[in-house]
Amino acid sequence: MGYRSLSACTIEMPVSEVENRGKGEGGVFMQLAIEELDGGVTKVILDGRMDIVGAESVDLKMNVLAGSKKFVLLDMQKVSFIGSMGLRSLFSVARTIKSRGGKIVLFGPDELVEKVLKTSGLDALVPIHHEFQTAITALQ
Repeated sequence: MGYRSLSACTIEMPVSEVENRGKGEGGVFMQLAIEELDGGVTKVILDGRMDIVGAESVDLKMNVLAGSKKFVLLDMQKVSFIGSMGLRSLFSVARTIKSRGGKIVLFGPDELVEKVLKTSGLDALVPIHHEFQTAITALQ
């Protein structure tokens, strides 16, 4: 098995591990899709695990959205897991959007993901909705 150095200061990893970086369980990337809705609302659809690797794979896109969109509906129906790095990413995005006078809501997290969101206190900063229309209304 060959080895590839990630940088001069890092530990070398087997090539197969380097090539799979950014992939979650089963080699599937955290997916992010964007839909522009009426009223200036941007729907961001997340799909996968928001673990260290999953959060890292969507961080840049999420930060760009936070700096450029005012009303964001974060669809979390397909997020199967959220860890501390995923929470950090969501806190950062929410603070950025709110600091620019915008609004963000979380839509449809499953029971376990919602429990983590509430335990972390994120729901105090970003409301959680399970009905699409109430989520849209909260952004207006």
